[in-house]
Amino acid sequence: MNKIVIDGHDFSGKKELVHDIKMNTNNSIVINPFKNNIGELFLWLYNNKQYDLANEVSLNAVCKEDIYEDENGLIILNRHWATVFSILPKEYWSIWFPLPNTIICWASTQKTLERMEMHGNKELFVGYTEYYCGVYKKIAQEFNCKLIDTTVLSRDEVLQEALQYIKEDQ
Repeated sequence: MNKIVIDGHDFSGKKELVHDIKMNTNNSIVINPFKNNIGELFLWLYNNKQYDLANEVSLNAVCKEDIYEDENGLIILNRHWATVFSILPKEYWSIWFPLPNTIICWASTQKTLERMEMHGNKELFVGYTEYYCGVYKKIAQEFNCKLIDTTVLSRDEVLQEALQYIKEDQ
C-alpha cells in the first residue's frame, strides 16, 4: 500500500488536504496518529523533558500504518515525523529514517493567524505562530519535502498539486 504524509503547522490546511485527497483517490484510508490524546501525551512528555518517551510514543503512534500493508490503495497520514522533528532535539531523529514521502502544508504567519481567528481561536500567539511557520518551512527544505504554500492557492489548486506529487511518486 502506498502512503503519503501530510504535515505542517496548525491551520496550514492539512485537514482539508487530507480530506480532499481521500475523496479523490480510490481505496484510501486516513490515519491520524496524534489523535485520541496521543498528541497531548506527546506534548506533555516534551514539556516535562521526557524526550526519549515522547519520541517512542510518537513512533508507536505512526506505526499503526503497518497493519494496512497488504491492501491496495493509499494510506494518508495526517501528521507524522515532521511534527516530531518540529519540537524534539535532533539527537532523537535517527530512529525515524528512512522518512516517508511527505507533503508539508505551509501558510504565511499572517494567513495562519487569520485562519486561527476565523476558527474562533481567541488567543493568537504571533511569536509562536511565526516560529512554527518557519520551522515547518525549514523542515521541508532540509528534508526535500514537497512544500505546498496554501497562503494564496485555492483549495482545488492545493489538491491538484498534491495529487500530481502523489502520482509522480508511485
